[in-house]
Amino acid sequence: MQREELIMICICDYAGQVRGKGFPVSDLAKRLHSGMGLAPTNLMINAFGEIGESP
Repeated sequence: MQREELIMICICDYAGQVRGKGFPVSDLAKRLHSGMGLAPTNLMINAFGEIGESP
């Protein structure tokens, strides 16, 4: 098995939950240019893991 260093980008959502994404260090330059992306639904998940209603 080949090991590869990872970078983790995290945010704290409205429910106080830490959420994030990881990627290989080799992708850092690309990610700094293009960003990570965030699923909007992640912000709707409450502290109990349920997705709140939205329009």
